[in-house]
Amino acid sequence: MKNTFFLLIIIIIMADRNFCLAQENEKYSKTLQEADNYYKQGSLTSSLQLYKQAISSEPDSSTAYVKSGIVEMDLKNYEEAISYFVKSLSINKNAGINAEVYSYKAQCEEKLNKSEEALSDYSYALNINPIYVKALNNRGVLYNKLGKYNNALDDLNKVINLDSSFYMAYNNRGLVYENLSQYQQALDDYNHALRFTSNPDYEIYFNRGVAYVYLGDLQNGLKDFNKAIDLNPKLGILYDNRAMVYYSLKNYDSACMDWKTGSELGNSEAQKYYNQVCLKK
Repeated sequence: MKNTFFLLIIIIIMADRNFCLAQENEKYSKTLQEADNYYKQGSLTSSLQLYKQAISSEPDSSTAYVKSGIVEMDLKNYEEAISYFVKSLSINKNAGINAEVYSYKAQCEEKLNKSEEALSDYSYALNINPIYVKALNNRGVLYNKLGKYNNALDDLNKVINLDSSFYMAYNNRGLVYENLSQYQQALDDYNHALRFTSNPDYEIYFNRGVAYVYLGDLQNGLKDFNKAIDLNPKLGILYDNRAMVYYSLKNYDSACMDWKTGSELGNSEAQKYYNQVCLKK
């Protein structure tokens, strides 16, 4: 009888403990869901507060750390984001998820001009998942910025082989070809990029415009700069480049108007040419 009584007590205690754990898990899940909803609505501060609450209730669960890091990235708090990603990596041993976390961490390191750390983390991500196209694309872009053009081409070629419709990979490879003065190859890639998206970014038109200009096709370059400005009318560098084309076409009034606009938008090159060329007319 005594053994049966003690066994019954243990069963009651365990059942009570499991019930409390279930309640805590339900609370954690609801907090995460509410935070996710705020994030989808664009309420970053509210979502971050709730993710932090979730961490307080379940400090050994990596999901809330990752999501907190993503919000901090969106808020441009890159050091804080990295600290959350590091904590998540120390908790979670799921390789598939960790590949993504290493990639997020690398993006933050790029923003902080920590290029070598970023390359290392992209490589960690790709060691875990060699066909992770976003990490391949991002590492290729970083290699290009660092002047490692062959490495950049290797990564971007892999992206395109894995996903031939990844339009930004064509744009990014086009930039590598431009840096290698291979302007026709760059133009071909920009054309591919535009073919694979129905909602092109201004950047692709701008880059294609630059390639046209280098190839001596000023009229098509002008058309692409016009499209880029239509999509992003507040970027001074676009006006500076279009002004250069107008000037080459001897349309000096339009060139000066663009340099003036670019200068007003804070572009130093546009300011320089406006002062040197237009104010001395």
